[in-house]
Amino acid sequence: MKSKKSFKKLPRLIFLWDWCSMCGAHIRCPVCGNDTCNGTFGLLSDGSKCVTCNLAYQYNDLCHLHGCVPQTKGAIIKVNRQLRRAN
Repeated sequence: MKSKKSFKKLPRLIFLWDWCSMCGAHIRCPVCGNDTCNGTFGLLSDGSKCVTCNLAYQYNDLCHLHGCVPQTKGAIIKVNRQLRRAN
């Protein structure tokens, strides 16, 4: 009989919105805190490149493509509050 593999429960990643005066609303990486308006990847404490930034950029692009981006700082605060409550 095969044994079931036990998987550690992975932490949930909550992609929160942030505001930039040049580009408006954008997603911030939940692991390293890098914002998606600068086109770079963040660094982790061990000096390696954050792989979660790629997901943040993809999520940011999807939201902009489908028009589900908060348009004001107040809307960002409201959306982030809802995301935190849901997770």
